[in-house]
Order: sequence, then C-alpha cells, then structure tokens
Amino acid sequence: MGKGNRTRNERAESALVAASNNKPVKKKKGMPTWAGTAILVTVLAVLILISTLVALSASGVFGRMRKVAVSENYEITVPMMSYLVSTEYQNLISMYNQYTSGTGSISIGAGEGGTALKSNGSYTLNDLREIPYTATKDENGNSIMTKSWFDYFAETAQKDALQILACCEAAKGNLELSDEDKAQIQSELDMLEVYATLYGTSTNGYVKMLYGEGVRLKDVRKMMEMTQLAAKWSEKKADEFLAAVKDGDIDAYYEEHKDDFDIYCDYMGYTFTSSFVPSTKTDATEKATENAELAAKYKAEQERFAAYMEDLITATNKSEFTEKLKTHLLAEEKIAMAATKKKEVADLTSEEIAECDKQANIKLLKATYENVKDNDTSGDLDTWLFESKTE
Repeated sequence: MGKGNRTRNERAESALVAASNNKPVKKKKGMPTWAGTAILVTVLAVLILISTLVALSASGVFGRMRKVAVSENYEITVPMMSYLVSTEYQNLISMYNQYTSGTGSISIGAGEGGTALKSNGSYTLNDLREIPYTATKDENGNSIMTKSWFDYFAETAQKDALQILACCEAAKGNLELSDEDKAQIQSELDMLEVYATLYGTSTNGYVKMLYGEGVRLKDVRKMMEMTQLAAKWSEKKADEFLAAVKDGDIDAYYEEHKDDFDIYCDYMGYTFTSSFVPSTKTDATEKATENAELAAKYKAEQERFAAYMEDLITATNKSEFTEKLKTHLLAEEKIAMAATKKKEVADLTSEEIAECDKQANIKLLKATYENVKDNDTSGDLDTWLFESKTE
C-alpha cells in the first residue's frame, strides 16, 4: 500500500470514529418558499393600499364622498364647501384692498382677544385655522383660542350654502342657466388656467392653492353653477314680487285693515353716519399711508357707533333715550374738538368742554324727532320704537 493510500485510509478511519462519537442531529426545516412569497405580497399590498388612500385623500375623493349639506336634488360636498369658505375670505381681503390701491396694508379687525389679519397677507385655509379670531386668557395668562378665522369665515359660508341649496331646489324644473351664464362661468374657469400657467403649475394645483386641499376644478365649476342658479332664482322672485305689488294694492289693503296699523306711536330716531373718503394724494406711498389712516379712523367710528346703538336700544322710554343720546353726542363732540386742537380728549379745557356740550345740545334738538299719531282715545305710550343705523 503506498503512502498516499495509507494517508487517505487514516483520514477515512478518523472520519468514521468521529461520526460514531456524535449523535445524529435533525436539520431544522426552513420557511417554505410559498410562505415567504405570501408575506412579501401582503406587505406590498398594504403599502400600495396606503399609497392609494393618501393619493385619494389628496385628490379630494373622500371629501366628495362626504356631504356638508344636502337637499332633495342638490348637494354640497367638503371640497365645494372649502371653495365657499375660501371665497368668503378672498372677498373680504379684496374689499379692504380697494382702499389701498394695491399698495400698503390695512389691519382687518378680529373679535375680542383675537389677532387681526393683514389685507395684503397671503393666508391659506390651514393658516386661518391657526389664527385666533377670538381668544381668552387662562389662569396663567396664556392666550386660548376660542374661535379661529377659519371658523369665522365658515359660519358665513354655511349660511350661504343653505341659501344656495334652498334657491337651487326652488329653481329645479323652473329655471336653468342660460348659455350666457355658462359662458361666463367657463370664462372664469379659463382665467384660473391662465393664472396656473403664470404660476408655473397645473390648473388643479393652482385651484388647490386657492381653495384648499382636495378641491378640483370640477368642484369649483359645480359650486359656481349652483351659486349662479341661486342668484338668478333670487332675482326672478324679487322681480315678480315688485311687479305684483302696486301702490294701489298697498293703499287698498291699508284701508281694509286700518285698525291693525293705526296705533298710538311715540318714537324717536337718530342716524349715526360715517363714511370713508379715499386719499386724493398722487404719490403712491403717501396715498397708501393716508388711506390706512383714514381706514383706521373709519373703522374706529364704526365701532363707536355700533356701541352707541347697543346702548340706545336698551332705553325703555323717551327720557332715557334722550339722556343716552346726549351722552354719545357729547362724546363725539369731544373727539372732534380734540382732533381740531391736536390734543387728547382728557386734556380739553373746561371752556372747550362747555363748547362741546353746547354743540351736542344743538345736534340733539336738530337730529331727534317725534311723531305722534293718535288713532282713537289712547293717550298713553302704547308703542316704543327706536330706529338707528350706521351708514
């Protein structure tokens, strides 16, 4: 036997001995191929489902499945409502920007404790959800939002939505949009496409930027069509009402029902008038600055007059009403005097205050009026009416 064979035999014997000294070990079975494949497919399916749900949510599919308001033949979905809320906000901003000629900014007053918006600000609906329209303080002095600006606009939009549904329902089968109406709506939609191109985005991308997540062009179209139909129906009914009611009809009805209308009436009224006159300056910066000041003054007057009216309507008799009105007229005279003298109201002299009191009495005599109508034997104060408005 050669050396090579002998070595191989020794190795073989060693292997046999080693094998005889070890207990046999059962090999564990691995995961079946079909199970691994099933798990992989399941994971991929879940990922695809999640991606699909996210895509559907972003495109507004789920929003369209949810109805905010529904009538028999019409409905307003979440994306359509988002369009209405955004439109309320944009209309308010546009109204304020009329006074700045596109330059400068005016603060849009919030409620108690809230944060004012800027007329030249660019707010998304999500931004408006975070900005307080009204707020209060907790025990630590921290501000707690009680109503957001989004809530403020949504409340008005909700009322509009219900009115639109009611008018559209009434118009069903009686009135339709004309070709001119449809062309006007299409023209407005075309402008959205133009602006989308200018901003370098898709039409639906621009619509989303304007009206919120999930709002598509078709939602805007549908809401525009319903709004236009509701407006046409309202105008139609108003015209019919005016055409049906004649002065002679009113007079005849009055003659037949005199006892229902002829009552003793002792009433007083006062009209607080405030107006905004834009700046006439030619320099854009100066014009914007002056307009901002004029707008602030106008807003302050409106707030004062509203407070005066709230106070006046609490009067229960003529004497109390006259006393309250005199107080408010005197306050206005003091404000005017202070502005003329370029000082604070608190710094007015006794002579200046006396002059203010005199002017307030003159206005009280000129501006208030009484109208007494006695139908039979009534001599007592049967009816107390107060009329006042801010223009």
